[in-house]
Formats: sequence, structure tokens, C-alpha cells
Amino acid sequence: MRAVYLHTDLLRASVALAGNEHRLGANEAPPAIVSIFLGQTLSDILDTIEQGKKKTFTTNDIMDLGIARLPRFNKDATDRNRTSPFAFTGNKFEFRAVGSSQNISTPIMVINTIIANSLEYMAERISKAAKGNKDLDSAVMQVVAETIKETKLIRFEGDNYSSQWRDEATKRKLPNEPSTEKALAAWIDRKNISLFEKHKVLSKEELISRYNIWIENYNTILTIEANTLYELVEADVLPAAYKYENLIADNLKKLVELQKEAGIKFDKATIENRKEHLADIVNKIWYVRKHLAAMKKLLLESTHSEGKHKAAIYFNQLKPLMAHIRKHSDDLEQVVSDSDWVLPKYREMLFVS
Repeated sequence: MRAVYLHTDLLRASVALAGNEHRLGANEAPPAIVSIFLGQTLSDILDTIEQGKKKTFTTNDIMDLGIARLPRFNKDATDRNRTSPFAFTGNKFEFRAVGSSQNISTPIMVINTIIANSLEYMAERISKAAKGNKDLDSAVMQVVAETIKETKLIRFEGDNYSSQWRDEATKRKLPNEPSTEKALAAWIDRKNISLFEKHKVLSKEELISRYNIWIENYNTILTIEANTLYELVEADVLPAAYKYENLIADNLKKLVELQKEAGIKFDKATIENRKEHLADIVNKIWYVRKHLAAMKKLLLESTHSEGKHKAAIYFNQLKPLMAHIRKHSDDLEQVVSDSDWVLPKYREMLFVS
């Protein structure tokens, strides 16, 4: 707990990459706020140690099936809380913020380093507390109780996706850094450089080089994604939308001609409805094209930037433009006919037989 409490910035930096940036906004993954979930049983034990009072624990959680050949066993003591980035799951901790495309060596290196540092710190405190007439067990309990109090802010048992938790985390002054570029800056923070050098894990030069490489990776991946998005929308989404737009326009034109030339009477509302539908399609196409043009311009302008400055531009400007293009393309997908839409639709991917 002490390791996580003191080094949330390093844990966040260890999972900071382009593909993980969206997930760590509590989209199919824990949020960027690093906290620990312990579960009821372990929380009760730590609270008891902190308060220094004995407590009787129930035996209701012991499972006895009444079969002589089958042993008694404890029920699962935790709900696992899959919204927590650092959760105790009955017999182990899980760091759930790691990206699916990521090599796990970096998060493991960080966890091992910060835990080693805290183990060393705890050993020194226990050694000092045990000096004199105090026995070792009493010294251990004293240091553990003090550490539980010191690190209590990092513990959270509720829904990490909720807005209430974000507000509470702000009150607790826990970091919540959504930007990969800013999160990666932890690698070159002076205190973190000292930490890695103290334990002879990485040198200052090695940390700086990793920081620069990961920033460059972030920029490269987003550049590729943005150019791919541009080509996909221009080559597939918009042509399908234009075809459907023409279909609606031709249909409206024919209805108006039939009304005038053949004297067929329509309810005015039917014509207005077709006009609204056509206008909706035209507007959706315009929104996509507007943001596509802005994205292309930004990509050209950003070629003159590099490093963290380019990463900041990408996070603050490029990603919102990409999100707008995605949103309006999704809107078109919902109205353009299946026969005209050449890409797989969501429902086809989710429910294909």
C-alpha cells in the first residue's frame, strides 16, 4: 500500500501509451486514478490493526459441505471489484491498468522497484522501533499500524467508474492524469530518477532515453491512426454517404415532380419529412468533412513539432478531432442503407451468425 500510495505517478507512467489512453478514462478499464481495493476481510483486519483493538471475526464464511471426504474451505472473501486499478482478489494483487498490446516488463519493473523500496523502508522503521526494550512483534505492529494510517487515502472500495469517486479522489489529492504525454513525465522526475538509481535498476540516462522513445512512439502511433482514419473515411464512409444522399435527393425530386405533373396529392408533412431527412444527411456529411479538413491541416502543421510539444498537440487537438469524425461517421452508419454501407456495421460484428 505504501508503494502504491507514494508512486502512483510511476504506476500510471508504466501503462501510458496511445492504445491505453482511452481505456484509462474508465472505458473498459480502470480509471487513470490509481487506488487500491482490499475487500471487506482485509480492510477489517487493517482497521483492527490501526485501531489497536481486538475484534472477533465471524466463521459464517467457512463452507462445510457435510461430506467427510471434502475439506472445509473459506468463501471468496472479495467481490474482486473489476473497476479498481490495483485490486486484491483473495490471494493476490492484480494491476489491471496494463494495456492489452503492452509488454508487461515495464509495469513489473516498476512494481518490483517501488515494493523493494518500501520493504527497505519498513525494515528500517521496524529496526528503529525495536531498539530498547520493545520486542520485535510489538515493533512490527506499531510500524504497520502507522503505515496503515499514512496510506489510508489510497484505499477505495467502491465504484471507480463513478463521478463521485473522481470528486472524492480530488479531495484526497490523488493524481488523475488522462494525458499520456504528461503521465510519461514521471520517468524523468528527479525523485523517480533517484529511486531507480538507488536500487540500481535504471540510470538517469536510461530513464531519459525511455521517456523520449515512448513519447516518440505515442506520436508515431497517433499519426498512423489519424492518417488511417482520414483514408478510411474518404474512401469508404463518405462515398457511401454520398450515394445514399443522392438516393434521398432523387426520391424527393421525383415526389415533387409527381405532385406537380401528375397531380398526385401528398400530405405536406410527407414532403417536409423527406426534406428534413435529406438535410440531416447533408449536415452529417458536412460535419465529417469539416473535421476531416481540420485534422489534415493539423497533421501538416504538427510536422514542425516534435517530442512532448507534438504529443501535447495530439492529445489536446488531434484526438478531439478524431473523436468528432468518429461520432459523425457513426451517425451516418445508423442512417445509410446496408446496401450502400461497405464497412461492417456494429450490429453485424456483434450479432453475426
